[in-house]
Amino acid sequence: MSGIVNSTGARSGVIGTTVGAGGSTSASDLDSGTLAVERMAAGTIIKTGSIFAFGDFATTSTTWVVQDDITLTFTPLLASSNILLTTSFFARKLTSGDAHYSFYKNASDFTEDYNIAGAPYPASGSYGLATINYAAASVKSSVSYQWLDPMTEDSISEKTYKISLKTSDGETATCGQGTAQSLSITAMEIKT
Repeated sequence: MSGIVNSTGARSGVIGTTVGAGGSTSASDLDSGTLAVERMAAGTIIKTGSIFAFGDFATTSTTWVVQDDITLTFTPLLASSNILLTTSFFARKLTSGDAHYSFYKNASDFTEDYNIAGAPYPASGSYGLATINYAAASVKSSVSYQWLDPMTEDSISEKTYKISLKTSDGETATCGQGTAQSLSITAMEIKT
Protein backbone atom coordinates (compact mmCIF):
# COMPACT_ATOMS: atom_id res chain seq x y z
CA MET A 1 0.00 0.00 0.00
CA SER A 2 1.29 3.42 -0.89
CA GLY A 3 -0.19 6.85 -1.15
CA ILE A 4 -1.24 9.82 0.90
CA VAL A 5 -4.61 10.65 2.43
CA ASN A 6 -4.82 14.16 3.88
CA SER A 7 -7.01 15.38 6.74
CA THR A 8 -9.96 16.06 4.40
CA GLY A 9 -9.80 12.59 2.83
CA ALA A 10 -8.21 13.58 -0.48
CA ARG A 11 -6.03 10.79 -1.90
CA SER A 12 -2.92 10.59 -4.02
CA GLY A 13 -1.04 7.49 -5.12
CA VAL A 14 -2.44 3.96 -4.99
CA ILE A 15 -4.45 3.29 -1.84
CA GLY A 16 -5.31 -0.26 -0.77
CA THR A 17 -3.65 -3.65 -0.53
CA THR A 18 -4.34 -4.81 -4.10
CA VAL A 19 -4.25 -3.18 -7.46
CA GLY A 20 -7.65 -3.47 -9.19
CA ALA A 21 -8.94 -5.55 -12.08
CA GLY A 22 -8.66 -4.62 -15.77
CA GLY A 23 -10.95 -2.13 -17.45
CA SER A 24 -10.71 0.54 -14.79
CA THR A 25 -10.67 4.23 -15.68
CA SER A 26 -9.27 5.34 -12.33
CA ALA A 27 -5.58 5.81 -11.54
CA SER A 28 -6.20 4.37 -8.06
CA ASP A 29 -7.53 1.10 -9.54
CA LEU A 30 -4.84 0.03 -11.99
CA ASP A 31 -4.30 -3.45 -13.37
CA SER A 32 -0.72 -3.03 -14.63
CA GLY A 33 0.77 -0.29 -12.50
CA THR A 34 0.53 2.31 -15.26
CA LEU A 35 -2.37 4.21 -16.72
CA ALA A 36 -2.80 3.87 -20.49
CA VAL A 37 -2.43 7.16 -22.36
CA GLU A 38 -5.94 6.78 -23.80
CA ARG A 39 -7.34 6.71 -20.25
CA MET A 40 -5.53 9.83 -19.05
CA ALA A 41 -7.46 13.04 -18.48
CA ALA A 42 -7.44 15.93 -20.94
CA GLY A 43 -4.70 18.40 -20.02
CA THR A 44 -2.27 15.67 -18.96
CA ILE A 45 1.31 15.92 -20.26
CA ILE A 46 1.82 12.53 -21.88
CA LYS A 47 5.23 12.95 -23.52
CA THR A 48 8.15 15.35 -23.39
CA GLY A 49 11.26 15.93 -25.44
CA SER A 50 14.02 18.49 -25.25
CA ILE A 51 17.33 19.39 -26.77
CA PHE A 52 20.18 21.61 -25.67
CA ALA A 53 22.87 22.84 -28.05
CA PHE A 54 25.51 25.51 -28.53
CA GLY A 55 25.75 27.80 -31.51
CA ASP A 56 25.91 31.34 -32.74
CA PHE A 57 23.81 32.32 -35.73
CA ALA A 58 23.62 35.80 -37.23
CA THR A 59 21.32 37.09 -39.96
CA THR A 60 20.53 40.29 -41.79
CA SER A 61 17.44 38.73 -43.41
CA THR A 62 14.12 40.57 -43.21
CA THR A 63 12.30 37.27 -43.90
CA TRP A 64 12.21 34.31 -41.52
CA VAL A 65 15.27 32.04 -41.38
CA VAL A 66 16.19 29.22 -38.97
CA GLN A 67 18.92 28.76 -36.39
CA ASP A 68 20.36 25.46 -37.69
CA ASP A 69 22.50 24.70 -34.62
CA ILE A 70 19.46 23.27 -32.82
CA THR A 71 16.71 20.97 -34.10
CA LEU A 72 14.12 19.10 -32.05
CA THR A 73 12.35 16.16 -33.68
CA PHE A 74 9.25 15.01 -31.83
CA THR A 75 6.70 12.29 -32.60
CA PRO A 76 3.45 12.64 -30.63
CA LEU A 77 1.65 9.65 -29.13
CA LEU A 78 -1.84 10.84 -30.09
CA ALA A 79 -2.98 12.63 -33.26
CA SER A 80 -5.42 14.80 -31.32
CA SER A 81 -2.88 16.26 -28.85
CA ASN A 82 -1.47 19.77 -28.63
CA ILE A 83 2.26 20.37 -28.25
CA LEU A 84 3.52 23.09 -25.92
CA LEU A 85 6.87 24.41 -27.17
CA THR A 86 9.27 26.45 -25.04
CA THR A 87 12.67 27.86 -25.86
CA SER A 88 15.44 29.82 -24.20
CA PHE A 89 18.58 31.36 -25.70
CA PHE A 90 20.86 34.39 -25.74
CA ALA A 91 20.23 36.98 -28.48
CA ARG A 92 21.75 40.23 -29.69
CA LYS A 93 20.66 43.12 -31.93
CA LEU A 94 23.88 44.81 -32.96
CA THR A 95 22.56 47.96 -34.61
CA SER A 96 19.27 49.80 -35.14
CA GLY A 97 15.87 48.12 -35.41
CA ASP A 98 14.28 44.98 -34.00
CA ALA A 99 15.09 41.28 -33.94
CA HIS A 100 12.03 38.99 -34.08
CA TYR A 101 11.92 35.33 -32.97
CA SER A 102 9.44 32.48 -33.45
CA PHE A 103 9.30 28.70 -34.03
CA TYR A 104 9.84 26.88 -37.31
CA LYS A 105 7.87 23.66 -37.95
CA ASN A 106 7.92 21.00 -40.63
CA ALA A 107 6.43 17.51 -40.99
CA SER A 108 5.61 15.12 -43.84
CA ASP A 109 1.94 16.15 -43.64
CA PHE A 110 2.42 19.81 -42.66
CA THR A 111 3.51 22.64 -44.94
CA GLU A 112 6.87 24.00 -43.80
CA ASP A 113 6.29 27.16 -41.75
CA TYR A 114 9.04 29.51 -40.56
CA ASN A 115 6.70 31.36 -38.18
CA ILE A 116 4.05 29.04 -36.74
CA ALA A 117 2.69 31.91 -34.63
CA GLY A 118 1.23 33.40 -37.81
CA ALA A 119 0.96 37.08 -38.68
CA PRO A 120 -1.30 38.88 -36.21
CA TYR A 121 0.26 42.29 -36.94
CA PRO A 122 1.44 44.28 -38.77
CA ALA A 123 -0.49 43.43 -41.92
CA SER A 124 2.76 43.26 -43.92
CA GLY A 125 4.24 40.52 -41.72
CA SER A 126 4.64 39.18 -38.23
CA TYR A 127 6.67 40.14 -35.23
CA GLY A 128 6.74 36.47 -34.14
CA LEU A 129 6.66 35.46 -30.49
CA ALA A 130 9.49 37.59 -29.07
CA THR A 131 11.19 40.85 -30.03
CA ILE A 132 14.29 42.64 -28.84
CA ASN A 133 14.96 46.25 -29.82
CA TYR A 134 18.19 48.15 -30.33
CA ALA A 135 17.78 51.29 -28.25
CA ALA A 136 21.00 53.27 -27.96
CA ALA A 137 23.61 50.53 -27.83
CA SER A 138 24.02 46.92 -28.85
CA VAL A 139 21.30 44.97 -27.04
CA LYS A 140 22.13 41.62 -25.44
CA SER A 141 19.25 39.67 -23.98
CA SER A 142 18.26 36.30 -22.66
CA VAL A 143 15.12 35.38 -24.62
CA SER A 144 12.46 32.80 -23.79
CA TYR A 145 8.97 32.21 -25.17
CA GLN A 146 6.39 29.49 -25.66
CA TRP A 147 3.78 28.46 -28.19
CA LEU A 148 0.93 25.94 -28.05
CA ASP A 149 1.00 24.07 -31.36
CA PRO A 150 -2.58 22.86 -31.98
CA MET A 151 -1.30 20.19 -34.43
CA THR A 152 -3.83 21.06 -37.11
CA GLU A 153 -2.47 18.18 -39.22
CA ASP A 154 -4.07 15.81 -36.65
CA SER A 155 -1.47 13.07 -37.03
CA ILE A 156 1.34 11.26 -35.26
CA SER A 157 3.92 12.10 -37.93
CA GLU A 158 7.36 13.19 -36.74
CA LYS A 159 7.54 16.99 -36.28
CA THR A 160 10.67 19.09 -36.71
CA TYR A 161 10.96 22.27 -34.63
CA LYS A 162 13.64 24.98 -34.76
CA ILE A 163 14.11 28.57 -33.60
CA SER A 164 13.39 31.07 -36.38
CA LEU A 165 14.35 34.73 -36.57
CA LYS A 166 14.46 37.82 -38.75
CA THR A 167 15.48 41.45 -38.46
CA SER A 168 13.22 44.43 -39.09
CA ASP A 169 15.74 46.48 -41.03
CA GLY A 170 18.41 44.31 -42.65
CA GLU A 171 20.87 44.94 -39.82
CA THR A 172 22.38 42.05 -37.84
CA ALA A 173 20.31 40.01 -35.36
CA THR A 174 21.69 36.92 -33.59
CA CYS A 175 20.53 33.76 -31.85
CA GLY A 176 22.98 31.98 -29.57
CA GLN A 177 26.33 32.87 -28.06
CA GLY A 178 28.64 30.07 -29.16
CA THR A 179 29.75 27.88 -26.27
CA ALA A 180 29.07 30.60 -23.67
CA GLN A 181 25.35 29.85 -23.32
CA SER A 182 23.16 27.00 -24.52
CA LEU A 183 20.09 27.10 -26.71
CA SER A 184 17.14 24.92 -25.71
CA ILE A 185 13.84 23.75 -27.15
CA THR A 186 11.36 21.66 -25.14
CA ALA A 187 8.17 20.02 -26.38
CA MET A 188 5.39 18.76 -24.09
CA GLU A 189 2.55 16.77 -25.59
CA ILE A 190 -0.73 17.65 -23.91
CA LYS A 191 -3.70 15.33 -24.26
CA THR A 192 -6.88 17.08 -25.43
